[in-house]
Amino acid sequence: MALRGYNAAATTRDTQVRCLVVACGPYVLAVPADWVRSILTQRETGCGETISSGGVAYPVTDLAARLRLPSLTSTAETRIILYGNEKCVCAFAVDRVLELVEPERHELRPLPTQFRNAERHRLAGFFLYRETMALVVNPRWLLEVGSQPDATRVSSELDTYGLQTEDTGLNALPKA
Repeated sequence: MALRGYNAAATTRDTQVRCLVVACGPYVLAVPADWVRSILTQRETGCGETISSGGVAYPVTDLAARLRLPSLTSTAETRIILYGNEKCVCAFAVDRVLELVEPERHELRPLPTQFRNAERHRLAGFFLYRETMALVVNPRWLLEVGSQPDATRVSSELDTYGLQTEDTGLNALPKA
């Protein structure tokens, strides 16, 4: 009886991916939430190229610049996301945090064929979110894990989110 309960719970968990949905400029982005370590205000983080929290130094990356968006304007809703796993961490600013969602796997879609090269490296896919769509950010790109020596371990961790990986990063989400 315990095994049946365990299998049922594992099946339920496998059908969803937890994502933190944020606004960055005009775009709605989703990042796999299991690697979100903390969400802070700019007052809490101060200024600098690294943010220390819980004994870990998070290098600050300019997400807007990396996505080739105009620089963010700091507001009361601006948040700093501390993001990472055991091997690699970073911090980045977003205009605002919208919510934590758990889209079903069948709701996740790969990028259309018009997206090529760099877009496929930066973005893993999308899903419908309210009256728009959320672009799923490739966490390997976000953390620049491709340059880490233990990238295969990170790839296996990403598979637990239901995201498929290749040498170039995440190229597609589960096919519907």
